[in-house]
Amino acid sequence: MEEDRFTDRELANKEISTAIAAANDHIGEAEDLLWKAADKAKQDEHAADLENVTRDVWDIQHTLLDLQEELES
Repeated sequence: MEEDRFTDRELANKEISTAIAAANDHIGEAEDLLWKAADKAKQDEHAADLENVTRDVWDIQHTLLDLQEELES
């Protein structure tokens, strides 16, 4: 039986993809927490700032997803 062999590049891409997936999970959790905080702070002076940060986190999450798709193609 022939053993599967991966090139260094394939292994690196797999490691990068795994790291992106893990980071995306954490960022997704952070995004959820930030949206909840922004929702509770609707009348608070920090609500707009929280929403802006949450949108930035959302943008990062989608950039990571785009990168992961690029690696997998």
